[in-house]
Amino acid sequence: MNSCSSNSGTDILPEDALLVMSVDVKNTLASTGDNINKELNGSIKDFINYMELSRTDEDKLYEIADNPMSSGIDLAKPIYLTIDEEENVIITGLVKNIQNFEEMLDPIASIYDTRIKDISSDIKYVNIEDMIVMFNNTYFAIRSLSYYDEEDDVIDEMQNMFTQKTSFTNTKSYQNLQAENGLIKMVVTPEIYRTDFYDEIIDDAYDELGIDLSEYYKIMKDAITTIALNAQNGNVTLVSNVDYITEEAKMKMEEYLSVIGNIDGTHLPYVEDNAIFTIATNFNGNKLWNLISDLLEDLDIFSNSELVEIENIIKSFDGDVTLTADSKLLYIDYEAVPEIKLYAATKDNGVVNTVSELAEEIFDVEKNGENEWIASIEDYYSDEEIGYMTLGYDKNTSYFLLKEKKTKALETADNQTSKSLYTGNNLSARFNVPAFLDTKIDGDKISSLIKDEDPTVYKAISSIEYIDFVVKGNRSTYTMTTVEKDRNPIELFLDMFI
Repeated sequence: MNSCSSNSGTDILPEDALLVMSVDVKNTLASTGDNINKELNGSIKDFINYMELSRTDEDKLYEIADNPMSSGIDLAKPIYLTIDEEENVIITGLVKNIQNFEEMLDPIASIYDTRIKDISSDIKYVNIEDMIVMFNNTYFAIRSLSYYDEEDDVIDEMQNMFTQKTSFTNTKSYQNLQAENGLIKMVVTPEIYRTDFYDEIIDDAYDELGIDLSEYYKIMKDAITTIALNAQNGNVTLVSNVDYITEEAKMKMEEYLSVIGNIDGTHLPYVEDNAIFTIATNFNGNKLWNLISDLLEDLDIFSNSELVEIENIIKSFDGDVTLTADSKLLYIDYEAVPEIKLYAATKDNGVVNTVSELAEEIFDVEKNGENEWIASIEDYYSDEEIGYMTLGYDKNTSYFLLKEKKTKALETADNQTSKSLYTGNNLSARFNVPAFLDTKIDGDKISSLIKDEDPTVYKAISSIEYIDFVVKGNRSTYTMTTVEKDRNPIELFLDMFI
């Protein structure tokens, strides 16, 4: 066994694991609340009763149900779920008391007419319904037998886990996993991108689409991706981080990411705080063209003149791009479409001129000043005027509006959205759940329609205030904020559905 033990269940995991998930059982159970734990306890006891054990064995398992720490498993430390190089799923953890652990396994094993066996002086195992449980004084590991597995081979492979000199604990992937904070954490190692499955994806992309993804794939072979789920009163967060372990991969990814700058909030004064959805980012058109020009040429679907036009359009982008959707719906040919506003910081009016030429071929477009075009939208069936599309350029901003009434594009909103979520990030988005539920379809609020269809689903959705998504460099964060700020969302949702 590795002398530099981390005193965790990862010490017996293979060094070349593809994926490792860590579950903080103790704190996850605590976050579910007393009511859920009582229901879970009751369900476990019902199952124990169904097993028809002896009174002694039944009492022992009842004791474990009431006090999971008496199982012999160290639940103060994480339980790990791993997918190894052969795509086997393995569960590991720490044994706190081997006698209690065996006393938990014995009655379960007896149901299936099996028993715990010794492999060596300090390693034991039991096969329970094609599930191998192996353990010693420190660790336990669980792995199922597939149809193709030979039991002796699996036992040998698992025994090697307990005696290996190096393990997952010795890897950079383990360090990155430990650096994250979360109830449930996961790391996807570079090994997963070195499997035949991903080689086939690269080959298919080139053969069928003519797209060469080998450069990007090469980077991912040096990427460690961590994901962490956390919950506290009022919100749940899911954080993803990508770390590149070679300088070559880091430099190449920095080149890709340089296309997206920091949001400066140029267009946020035009965005209402009660918008259903808003997303903002920041583009450097010159850098984007440098990255994709060769790819577009290799596709061989554009003429030289078309490529020049595409180049000019892309290079004109230079700053924030913001899209927002309001709660007002327009009905275009019986299809409900939200009012939208799209803004893009551009160096000139080239984008608008190109789009206006295309629009003139489809719509009856009216020019409104030097750099603005307005087209009325008519219902196909009734010929009624139901809204307006506005396309224009002003103050280094190209814009497109789809509104019920003619609207000034660069007019400050009465109730502006907060800039704090957006500025300084590479990409930020917010979905406003209350605004969505207040939106009317054919005169009825969406909240009423959902409530009539499924009250439980309505209760769950209406408990959410916002869903936010933020990207900053290699790190992405999803946050779900709930209406009740004094309750853990895990407890909240489990209460609804259990």
